[in-house]
Amino acid sequence: MIRALSRMPLIIAAFWAVGICSPSAQSQTYEASSFQSEKFHPRSAFDGDMGSRWSADFKSKDGWIQVTYPKKRKFKSVTISSGIRELRGAPKTFTIFSGEPGKLKAIKTITGNMEDGKTFKFSSKPARTWRIEIAERINDRWSCTISEIVFHDGGKKKPEDSTEKSGGGSGPTYSAWTKSRGGNSIGKAFDGDEKTHFEANKKGDGGWIEIEYSEEQTFDALMMRHLGETGRGVPQEFSVQIKKGRRWKNLASTKANFTNQPKIKFKPTTAKTWRIQVNKLVNDRSYWSPGEIRFLNLGGADFLPEPIAKYDQEKVNKAIDDGMEWLKKKQKPDGNFPSKSAKEFPMGVMSLGALALRKSGLERDDPMIQDFVKRIAKFKLEKTYSVALYAMFLRSVSKTKYTDKLQTMADWLAAKQGPEGLWGYPTGRVDLSNAQYALLGLKACVQGGAKVDKKVWKKAWDWFLKNPEKTGGFHYVPKKKVKVDPITGSMTAAALACLKICGQHLPKDRGRLKASEKVSAQALKWLGDRFVAEMNPGSGRSHYYYLYGVERVGSYYRLRRLGNKPWYATGAKHLVEFQFSNGSWHNNFEDTCFALLFLNRASTTGG
Repeated sequence: MIRALSRMPLIIAAFWAVGICSPSAQSQTYEASSFQSEKFHPRSAFDGDMGSRWSADFKSKDGWIQVTYPKKRKFKSVTISSGIRELRGAPKTFTIFSGEPGKLKAIKTITGNMEDGKTFKFSSKPARTWRIEIAERINDRWSCTISEIVFHDGGKKKPEDSTEKSGGGSGPTYSAWTKSRGGNSIGKAFDGDEKTHFEANKKGDGGWIEIEYSEEQTFDALMMRHLGETGRGVPQEFSVQIKKGRRWKNLASTKANFTNQPKIKFKPTTAKTWRIQVNKLVNDRSYWSPGEIRFLNLGGADFLPEPIAKYDQEKVNKAIDDGMEWLKKKQKPDGNFPSKSAKEFPMGVMSLGALALRKSGLERDDPMIQDFVKRIAKFKLEKTYSVALYAMFLRSVSKTKYTDKLQTMADWLAAKQGPEGLWGYPTGRVDLSNAQYALLGLKACVQGGAKVDKKVWKKAWDWFLKNPEKTGGFHYVPKKKVKVDPITGSMTAAALACLKICGQHLPKDRGRLKASEKVSAQALKWLGDRFVAEMNPGSGRSHYYYLYGVERVGSYYRLRRLGNKPWYATGAKHLVEFQFSNGSWHNNFEDTCFALLFLNRASTTGG
């Protein structure tokens, strides 16, 4: 039995009254005026499942979504639900139209709506076609997301009790402490399909989900899957509990989960009522969004391996082409790209965009590439990231033509190395990210004919050999420099790249090479054990920067897998799935560049 925690009584009644979910309604047609993600067909907003929504990207005006019935229907009100946290993408101003296909008439305009799932009344004549035309979205987000559109005919039939029985009444009962968003029943998180998920608002802490079985069950493990990217809705701290009398007993807890697929084992335990208590979410996000929850009885065995990811090369090629076109269109009159970093790092932003386009297939003699060469040369050498990216771009254009310029950049980067062997911006404290890009820049300089003193490689190499954590991972800032700084996938990948680069430039240093093999093996195990494409392990930030780092590790170490997963197939499948219809990733310059560099395996050639 599932205890619904939303507006399901109203919605169920509406389905019966209108017949949207009945087999006889299958001849209805659905249309939409704007580009939508391939996985969200317009009819998804009419199918009675808030987990399968319709989502549309907009350019100039917001467009519309409509349903056409075989016969005329008369309705008296409509309920529109977004089912998304913070009302993201919910329609704020919209107009209801009705009439015959191609001959619609506006019957009511709603302005200033700031509620999700609100019902709006109107008066109209019977009509075949009904349309919702959106003119403004709440929070002025880039897309309109609609999980449910229900037209009501005013029928008085009462809905059944809002509970739902499973297995003839013998199935488990689910409940939750927080209110489910968008009508997603809690039981959906237990149905084996991560797309029909439970989404809960956070109030103080992450709340809990409870499952009560009709009979006692024995389990020794829990696994979850979460939707989305960058740690959205993922629990960082959670516990598995059972009910003993009136109290709850902890079986196992984790305080440092940063994967969207958390797994946890505990002693074999028999109980009737089980609970997952969430105390903290990654990045303190405002809601918890598990797509799948499973209690398991492994009998002491390991978790089953993940299915092998597969990707479609044609879709990857299209994703690259679309991403390139988005970048080209976004170039501004001054040659640079729209980025929050463009003011402080103009050379770096332009170099990153140029590198992404070059690696994506623009020929070295393409007018756009040659224009970048001329424009970037006018900037001063000021920032570590910028100089390194400039060197990487020039090296991608020619291995022999820019030796003098690359030597100047190599000398600049070498001079900015800190006494411990790392780099800063270049001023301020040093960090592994600046160090990684400094070494990438130096590597590009050497490949382009420049010379770098061996002392530079030795100082950097020695720092990485002496400073891994016991687990094998690495922090963003040296641990003595900051109190709180988690080990992350992005920085562990950065350290692995740095270790390999230093080793490549000191091939006869057997002592350091042997030590490097040991440190690298530990770091690879840490990264492999935690590798996922959906987020940066250890952090809810720097997601696509991390994926480019994974590509670099896979290429430098000639790996087909990280842990038990094929890293490229896993990442490519994810990036194709999450690419926006306009060709970008998140309408974000940096994310789009990093995604393109990953998909092109940019590090296999000169980088």
